[in-house]
Amino acid sequence: MYEIATLKTDLRVVALTAGHEDPASRFRIRQNIPHLGRLGIKVREFTPFVTQYPELPGRLGRIRRRYLLPLAVTQTALNVIARIPGTMASYKADVTWISRSYIPAMEQAIRLVKKPRVLDVDDAIWLTTPFGARTAARFARQMNAIVVANHYLADWYSNYCDRVFVISGGIDIARFRPRPDGMQSQDSKFVIGWTGTSGNFRELYKIEVALARFLVDHPDARLCIVSNTQPEFKIVPQAQLEFRRWREADEVADIQDFNVGIMPLHDSEWTRGKNSNKMLCYMACGLPVVVSPVGTNKEILEIGKIGFGATSLDDWYELVNQIYCNRDLGTSLGANGHDIVAQNFSAQAVSEQLAKVFRKLA
Repeated sequence: MYEIATLKTDLRVVALTAGHEDPASRFRIRQNIPHLGRLGIKVREFTPFVTQYPELPGRLGRIRRRYLLPLAVTQTALNVIARIPGTMASYKADVTWISRSYIPAMEQAIRLVKKPRVLDVDDAIWLTTPFGARTAARFARQMNAIVVANHYLADWYSNYCDRVFVISGGIDIARFRPRPDGMQSQDSKFVIGWTGTSGNFRELYKIEVALARFLVDHPDARLCIVSNTQPEFKIVPQAQLEFRRWREADEVADIQDFNVGIMPLHDSEWTRGKNSNKMLCYMACGLPVVVSPVGTNKEILEIGKIGFGATSLDDWYELVNQIYCNRDLGTSLGANGHDIVAQNFSAQAVSEQLAKVFRKLA
């Protein structure tokens, strides 16, 4: 049997990530580095000093990039410069580990990076610009292996690379864990919680009617949103809405304050490729979940009794209400969810799978 712990030869891996606060870089690369180190895989991360996909302020954000040629050229030049240290370091490494992309709109420059190259993907990025299916396919062909978050992504990438490995995102259960004093008591306020970037607010807006109805019917409940900007709900009672600006130092404590974690998604090619990182973070913190049973969410729901899948506005109301009315049920579902993360989705377990991939390539 292949026992990774018995292999004593250290491997050197250079990781080219997208940014300090980029979710894919944090959860699929950075949090695994200490665990990989204990397995003899020494990872050195190179993060660009500029955000690869900046958002223009105010109304400028609505202007298409092709109409802002000077800004586009400047951004591309900065992206190229930012990749020079990592590219040079790859020639002293045994494996190069690339998160999602290399240089946006200049992906063929990946040929400058030493082989073997491993691409790590947690979204259907071929559906987005500046990638597009053609660009993403060309980029994939330059890889020696591709690690993806789910089977939907694997099916697509297997057309362009012979070595595709499905490794779900992991959670550092030493950080993301249930609150020490257990779930909130029956008499405390009931908190529906959501955390994520503002780009996903559209998913929340689609279930706003159900959330607003629940809050009106339960004056002691509130909706807590943890994100980079404040959402613009139209009918959610503002007195029952709490916004917390996301900070890495506070993200665990924020989730621990929830009574239930929600993750609404519409069913599309894009959402089928998404990793269920948000859902796993809730579960690791001992929360019951109410999520859209789409893609990986559905697969995780089928593992055990951890929460509910909601497919309609009535579902969102009734399923959250079940947890509101029965706090013991919520506690039980949350405990099951934490155990499932610890057994199947911990950063340590994920790192062991990654170590095998790196050793096979090296």
